[in-house]
Amino acid sequence: MKREDNQNVWDNLWEGKNVSFLQELKGKRNYSKNQYMKEFLEKIKLDPHYKFIEKELTVSKNAIFLEAGCGTGHWVFYAKEKGNRAFGIDISTEALKIAKTHEKSDSQFICGDVKKLPIAQGSFDIIVSLGVIEHIDRPDKIINEFYRVLKKGGKCFITVPNALSTHPITSLLSKMIGKWDLGREDIYSQRRLKTLMGSAGFEDVKTGIVPTGHMLGSFPLYIPLIGRKIFNFLYRISYMIECKQSKLGFFCFAIGEKMKH
Repeated sequence: MKREDNQNVWDNLWEGKNVSFLQELKGKRNYSKNQYMKEFLEKIKLDPHYKFIEKELTVSKNAIFLEAGCGTGHWVFYAKEKGNRAFGIDISTEALKIAKTHEKSDSQFICGDVKKLPIAQGSFDIIVSLGVIEHIDRPDKIINEFYRVLKKGGKCFITVPNALSTHPITSLLSKMIGKWDLGREDIYSQRRLKTLMGSAGFEDVKTGIVPTGHMLGSFPLYIPLIGRKIFNFLYRISYMIECKQSKLGFFCFAIGEKMKH
């Protein structure tokens, strides 16, 4: 998919949407900044990625953090609140418009292509990219760029749709009934993702799944009247299965470190 086509897909998705945690909280009246950010940090703990970013990457103070494909930027705000210098890059001008309404100070947003980051070599301690590379051709170029802009000893955390789930089937069904608005999307095995990370130069690459409760898909939500009940039932089963093993799940992840030598 050409860059301009990919940008149009995401601009169309984000245009006019108020979808981030922060946007939801901003709708509440009489909120002080401290209340606002306290509730935001509590809500973000519900995100399936939270424990991985908090534990595996040890996002503490003074790191330089990049969310690649940041959308409306809630992980950028999270990293900033943890005491880091936080940056986000996304191809969608519409998503960044929403992101920039939340914050006017230290969090910085760049409109750009993750296949050709407008960033100097060795700039970041941590890169997070969640559900991004599957929408773009040449994922090897993206991961090579992540490696280039990481500092030595820096870590990169990537998530993608997992081949070992019902997602390939449910996404096809969504396309067939005209409910798909995410453009191109590939699926990945953990082996494929680990190979891409290793080929870029990453060491000590770990893979697994991110339990989301969506392994069995969200397609039932399109069924009138009873769809929500079916989805909730499948969600509970899916989450239980995902938490008990490391192969079957909606999202798989890889975490790699840039060699220090």
